[in-house]
Amino acid sequence: MKSTYSGKVVKGRLVLYNEEMLKAKIAILEGKDVWLTLEWGERQRSSEQNRYYFGVVVRMLADETGYNLEEMHEALKWLFLKIPGENSKPDSVKSTADLTTTEFEQYLADIREWSLVKFNFNIPKPNEVEIPEYCPDFN
Repeated sequence: MKSTYSGKVVKGRLVLYNEEMLKAKIAILEGKDVWLTLEWGERQRSSEQNRYYFGVVVRMLADETGYNLEEMHEALKWLFLKIPGENSKPDSVKSTADLTTTEFEQYLADIREWSLVKFNFNIPKPNEVEIPEYCPDFN
């Protein structure tokens, strides 16, 4: 069984983004052997980015084009995250869940620019719109 908790090292100390979840898990594991693995690198897309993407970007484009949310999400992935197939392998798409925060931000910027050029439709940036608390996640 494996649980993952993320955080940041600040002044030589590990600061968890959700320390309460870890404390709850530790309480459940009382008396058990555990292993700690430390990984580092760039964070995967954030939950805030995810809520903005599905609650604002995908929803606005779906409303504008007539697609449902899942169809719009899939279309955007094929437009911007396509991985060309090699030899006899077909094309595929990268999952948005696999994007780092930086890659996801570029993906969002590409979609906003495309929307403006293709449809003359402005999608507000995250700081320009209220972001829903919950949104579906189709990856």
